[in-house]
Amino acid sequence: MKKFLIVMLMASIVSPTFVFADNKSERDKEQESRKSTHMAEKSEKKENKEEDHKEKRENKEEQRIQKEMKRTVVRLEAAIARVQRLSDRVAERLTKYEARGVNTTASRAHLVEAKSKLALAQVKVQAIKLSIETSFATTTPATATSTTAKDTKRAFKTAVKSATETIKEAHQHVALAISSAKPGRNDGSHATTTPDTTAPVISLITKTGVASTTATVSWNTNELATGKLFYGTTTPLTAFVFNASSTLAHTFNLTGLTASTTYQLLLESKDAAGNTATTTSSLMTTI
Repeated sequence: MKKFLIVMLMASIVSPTFVFADNKSERDKEQESRKSTHMAEKSEKKENKEEDHKEKRENKEEQRIQKEMKRTVVRLEAAIARVQRLSDRVAERLTKYEARGVNTTASRAHLVEAKSKLALAQVKVQAIKLSIETSFATTTPATATSTTAKDTKRAFKTAVKSATETIKEAHQHVALAISSAKPGRNDGSHATTTPDTTAPVISLITKTGVASTTATVSWNTNELATGKLFYGTTTPLTAFVFNASSTLAHTFNLTGLTASTTYQLLLESKDAAGNTATTTSSLMTTI
């Protein structure tokens, strides 16, 4: 009986110790859980904050690019307007020349070409404006990628370059309209007419659509003239294409070429008075 009482006494002493240890372990686990939850929440807030900052930076950069593109469009529109005003002034001057009996046929033809180029430039600029609106309306910083942004910028630069070249061509036609007017040369008020001994001026030589066996060669003249294109790999050049019609713009499509070959070109234009202009060039076909 004595031994039993001793055992019971020891159990009553040890048992609270185990209970206290269990309670402490539970509190430690609960505290650790709360700590982990707090750290996770803090980490999530930090990530959300960084994401917000990133989105704000991307929005700011997108707005900057959009403004820059729109400024470029405004400059293109201003350039078109300047060339148009110049063309209008030249047209007024030609009207005065015509009243004096000056032959302005070639100059008028250049103004027609300039008008056509300006109309094409306006179409290109409108397409650029639409592409800007479409790109920024359908692309958000959350969905945009570096590749998408680069493609957009590359396409924009290509479109702007094309529109700029078209505006330059229109301006060149206006300039040619000025130089083609020859007051006094065909003036009806004179009893005699000065013979035309000036050869056409060949300009704006372009080579487009160059492939393995085909190519297109074009050029302009400052007065109505025929066009003839000689081509070959060795001189003298014997192969040629010819257009007997007198025009300001001359275009020839070459076929049957040899791939990866350099061709020598000789461009020839002759006006109504028989004055002939020639110039040389070359092109290389693709593989």
